[in-house]
Order: sequence, then structure tokens, then C-alpha cells
Amino acid sequence: MHSGCYIKSPLARRTLEYADPRQPPQLPPTPIARVLVVEDNKDVIDIFRLVLPPNGYELAAAFDGIQGINSAMFFRPHIIFLNLQMPRMGGHEAFPILRRLPGLSNTKIVMISGYSLIGEFAQKIGADGFYHYPLEIRKLLIDIPRLLASPT
Repeated sequence: MHSGCYIKSPLARRTLEYADPRQPPQLPPTPIARVLVVEDNKDVIDIFRLVLPPNGYELAAAFDGIQGINSAMFFRPHIIFLNLQMPRMGGHEAFPILRRLPGLSNTKIVMISGYSLIGEFAQKIGADGFYHYPLEIRKLLIDIPRLLASPT
């Protein structure tokens, strides 16, 4: 049972809980890492949204390479998941720009695609990893800490 002040609302038929003013405010936990997903498919972004924040990751999303570059400059992600093919600017075009951005030299960039040879392509351009659709959530949650721990 929580301590604090309770107000019963007959209109809403629920109980509202307020913080105990005698206790220090509870700050949100520090995220494990900041993750940027650059992906034009909203369903894929939703998968990341459902999985990463509840597991302690701060998440931002962009819908093409141009938005991804702009987001990366301000969000300063630890990991970027970058789709290979998107409108306006694909991951293959955004990748070299992201690699050269000041302050992102330690950022891991992982390519994602349905392209069957994504692994070879990711290795050729120097990406830190790759995922082939469909994404395997368990593998993703295991691989992210490994990526964070790996040297750049």
C-alpha cells in the first residue's frame, strides 16, 4: 500500500494517488543508452517503442536519412539502427554522413533491411552490425548490451 494523499473521484470512479510531500521526488531512472531508429516503416518503429523503453533504453525515431542525421546531431545516440532503403535519403547515403558527425565517433551504427545481402553490405561499409527483417526481439535485447560494450 502506498502512503500519500488519496482523492476519490465519483465521476471517474477511480482513486487518484498523489506523491507524499514528505518524501523526496522520484526521478526517472537514467537510461541504459540512447537509441535512434531511422526507419520509414511505422510498424518497425512501433516494435522498437514497445521493447526498448520498458527495458531501460531512451528511444528516438526518424523516418528517413535526412531526419536521422538531424536527430542524431541533437539526440546523441549510443546506437543507431539505420534502414538501408528509405524515401528522400536511404541508410546507404546517410551512413557516411552519420559517421563523420562531430560527437558521434563512438556511436554504433547497425544496418537493418529486408535485403538478403545486408550482412555483406554492412561489413563492406563498416557498419557495427546488421539485422535482417523480420526483427528478432530477443536477439535485439541480447545484442544491444554487447554492442555497447564492444570497442569502436
